[in-house]
Amino acid sequence: TACAMMPFASFASENEKDTVRKELAEYRDVMKENQENLQTILKENHDSVTEIKSEQAEKKEAAKESEEIRTRLAEYSKQIQEQRKTIAEKREEVIALRASSKEHAKEGDTESAKAELEKIAEIQKEQIELQNGLSDLLQKKLDYLKGIS
Repeated sequence: TACAMMPFASFASENEKDTVRKELAEYRDVMKENQENLQTILKENHDSVTEIKSEQAEKKEAAKESEEIRTRLAEYSKQIQEQRKTIAEKREEVIALRASSKEHAKEGDTESAKAELEKIAEIQKEQIELQNGLSDLLQKKLDYLKGIS
């Protein structure tokens, strides 16, 4: 009889997994949308960094001659680094929460998994705000560089 029970136990487990997947699908959809927004902003920021590097190369001589320009560029760079550090910390939080949520889902603890997925969605919104802030900083630095003659 033990062998006869195995397929049934496996079947029940699959039903439980499907139930958990369905319950968590809504959260995954929100997280996917947030991730897509983040990817768009990351691409824009990457393009801005490329443009900044080009502008900096062109303005290298002017920056060498002016302490004010070097100081201002260093301030922008410092602010950008700080923003990136905060973004990286948020990314690490999301990674940890995803792993934990996955474990809770495997264990059938949907309430804990949902709570963690909600936290992830909140952190992703913070990440979007931080990335938009980074975009603003990059644009300010680029505008400043373009204004150097």
